[in-house]
Amino acid sequence: MVDQYFLNNANGILIVTSDEWTKNFVKSLLDQVNAGRSLSEKQMFIFNKKLDDIISPSSDNPVEENLEFFSKLEGLRNKTKSKWLLGFLSSLETQVKSGKPLTDKQQSVFKSKYDRLVLKIKPAKEEPEDFEEEETQEP
Repeated sequence: MVDQYFLNNANGILIVTSDEWTKNFVKSLLDQVNAGRSLSEKQMFIFNKKLDDIISPSSDNPVEENLEFFSKLEGLRNKTKSKWLLGFLSSLETQVKSGKPLTDKQQSVFKSKYDRLVLKIKPAKEEPEDFEEEETQEP
């Protein structure tokens, strides 16, 4: 038998969310449950996370919450003409405005581009593991 608690919460999410990914995800879970298949631990984790985000949203205004990030984003946007980087920044902006956190990789790429283009910090060269003594060349 299907858990009524799950069904009520799933239908509640479908009613209140405007996020298409979340709607599609919850619909697929309902289809799976209605077909008599159980949900995986990961599916339930994501479902409960989505439910928590609706019940207790982290912020009513993701832009206000992330003013420093958006300031840095604009600073970086003004320092580049790279179509790839402008697209990447636009994607990050959309993601953060929708209240979704950036991945570690996204944060790392953003920081390295910001440091190099805005702060003018050159990336440190990685040293080989068997590095003993740095060779220097006289000019």
